[in-house]
Amino acid sequence: MGLGNILLKLQAKLSTADVVLFVEDGGITVVRGKVKASFLSDLKDIMTSRGLTKGIIFAHLSGRSPTLSFSRDIPNRVHQQIRNVWGLHHPA
Repeated sequence: MGLGNILLKLQAKLSTADVVLFVEDGGITVVRGKVKASFLSDLKDIMTSRGLTKGIIFAHLSGRSPTLSFSRDIPNRVHQQIRNVWGLHHPA
């Protein structure tokens, strides 16, 4: 495990988000919170189809609608696709 992955895991653990998902080498680990298995399956499909192998997704659930944010390893062009899938599986 490289230093970059260690730093990503540390960032995930220190986050104040309600849900934290850690993506590494094609696998997705729920570090904090709960998500539906169907969301994880769709997320894995997105990450695989885009050739993405690492990153962190944060969900802040306070308020009327959740806010998702992403580590820089997940490009901006993929953010909306992940938000759309989140909305299908976890409607506000």
